[in-house]
Amino acid sequence: MKIAIISGSIREGQATEGVAGYVAQLAAQRAGEVTYELVNIKDFDIPLLTSPVVPAAANGQYDDPAIQRWSDKISEFDAFIFVTPEYNHGVPGVFKNAVDALGVEWMNKPVAFVGHGSI
Repeated sequence: MKIAIISGSIREGQATEGVAGYVAQLAAQRAGEVTYELVNIKDFDIPLLTSPVVPAAANGQYDDPAIQRWSDKISEFDAFIFVTPEYNHGVPGVFKNAVDALGVEWMNKPVAFVGHGSI
């Protein structure tokens, strides 16, 4: 099983990357045939969702190359751990957009969340 630990903030100086690294360290201590990979949405430059095609209907084939690159990466995983800061009692807009930009890549796969406040 391959699990992505997704860092859900793109702000400069944010704590999310450190928290995601800590989660990865803890995960690496677990026994079993599981691999973990840190994935930072900051590395993908995901545009706002503007396509007339609903992502779930796109079946993993996107017109925008940045979204296709994001899709290809997320498709590699069997499960996800989302690490997200809390902004105004919610998740960052870029994190929500990154999730909403895809469809089938998330379906029927387990997910967990690690949330944190400001430090």
